[in-house]
Amino acid sequence: MKRRKHIIAVSLVVVMCAQVLCGAAPANAPAIVKAEEENKMETFASDSEWKYGLGDAIGFNESTYKTIDKKTGNDNWKEGSVTANGEIGFIESCDPREDVFIFNNTKIVTDNQDIYETPVISNILDEQRKGAIYRNNFPWVSAVDSYASSQYGTGWGLTWSRPYQPAAQYRIINNDYSSENSSLYNRYTNYETGEVGVQWKDNSGNEWNRRSFASRSDEIIVTYIEAPEGKDLNITLTMDHLVEMRNLGTVWNRPDTDYVVTEDDNGYAFGMVAKYPIWNRKGSKNVQPTKFSSGGWGTATRVVTSGNINYNAARRTIDVPSNFQGGTINANDPRLTVTGTNSVMLITKVDRIDDGCRNVNDVKENLYNALLEDIDGIIGDKGIASDEESYGKLLILTWLYTEECLTMFV
Repeated sequence: MKRRKHIIAVSLVVVMCAQVLCGAAPANAPAIVKAEEENKMETFASDSEWKYGLGDAIGFNESTYKTIDKKTGNDNWKEGSVTANGEIGFIESCDPREDVFIFNNTKIVTDNQDIYETPVISNILDEQRKGAIYRNNFPWVSAVDSYASSQYGTGWGLTWSRPYQPAAQYRIINNDYSSENSSLYNRYTNYETGEVGVQWKDNSGNEWNRRSFASRSDEIIVTYIEAPEGKDLNITLTMDHLVEMRNLGTVWNRPDTDYVVTEDDNGYAFGMVAKYPIWNRKGSKNVQPTKFSSGGWGTATRVVTSGNINYNAARRTIDVPSNFQGGTINANDPRLTVTGTNSVMLITKVDRIDDGCRNVNDVKENLYNALLEDIDGIIGDKGIASDEESYGKLLILTWLYTEECLTMFV
């Protein structure tokens, strides 16, 4: 019974993350077809052929993937692997050459000029009750617009004004990629642990693994990357710009964004920070700033490794697509290359800040630094290193936390 409840709980948060990150997919959305491009693989191996995987757990394997390009019109993210803990989560492309992680938090939404208070329309409550029963009168529609006109000098609107949006988009580039990695390949989702994994081999049978989950107990996203025994990793960590992420509409007032790289006594960390635009909500009466005009959002990721990290503070020019208002951006493009180690752990936090930010530097000082401090506290308190044992420890802790929460429903 406990196992069943745990599976249900994990399944619910995975579904929630899919809704938050992906939105509702069309009913006729095409399924992945094998052997479509060179970035798709045809073969599939059973669990017994891999070091990690589902084992006897409930979940599924998948022998295909799609590459996520830096294009606002690219929909390949819909085919990624998804997991979450009910608040934070991610989509992973599971591409063995250039793996993309799209992070999110349910609190991170698009800010705009729509009204965010609750309308005062209690005067039509009785009429609305009767109208709902007889299905012939819905006075709340005109009541809401009348209230908005009198209070704000504008119409209210009947759609949800703040859709969810991605927090950041990371890339893990495999500098040792070969074509065999795409043919000797498997990815899996474990419904019992909420774990997402991807694994591939070369022609000699050497196996690379990448395992990730969203911790409920610590509110972190953990990714463990492991090379075959006797071999070292050679990976580069980068971040995409906001204007390179999938965009379903037009952004009229683009948030200001930047990247952060930290080098301190604990090694390297990196992240993306963004400042919501400063503008007023719509209407000619009782004019006020938009809900998040003094806020922003961000991610912070600590790189836990005993290996070498080469930091390249690069820059690049980005052509901004028309749905982000066009033009060009001369943006920071930091790159962290990890070598000389068999494994590395990436620990990430994702959150929003609502107040006290005038610019993107304030978001860095007030949010990114706090997120990184939280991560370092978790690493220190739990004695986390860049090894399988530490990954397993964090995974067990979130499992025990979930079991404890489930007892409330027994």
